[in-house]
Amino acid sequence: WNPEKVEEGIRITEEKIIPSYRELPGFRGYILLTEPGGEKAMAITMWDTKDQMDASVGVARAMIGELKDLLRAPPQATEWDVMFNVQP
Repeated sequence: WNPEKVEEGIRITEEKIIPSYRELPGFRGYILLTEPGGEKAMAITMWDTKDQMDASVGVARAMIGELKDLLRAPPQATEWDVMFNVQP
């Protein structure tokens, strides 16, 4: 994540990435975490099923092109199970 381009990354996330995920069946949420100072970021997507998550890979790949000037390294995908998702 290029700390000089955090604002641009947030704009692309709000205008393109989140709307693209919202169009897909099973989408349940998107969280973007950034390290203070903006050097690292982690995006978390949540899905109803693994198959729906797997189907979202195309959106993620398309967005890499949008973010290529903002990222210092290619993104890494890791799969996790949600044990708790507590919201007010």
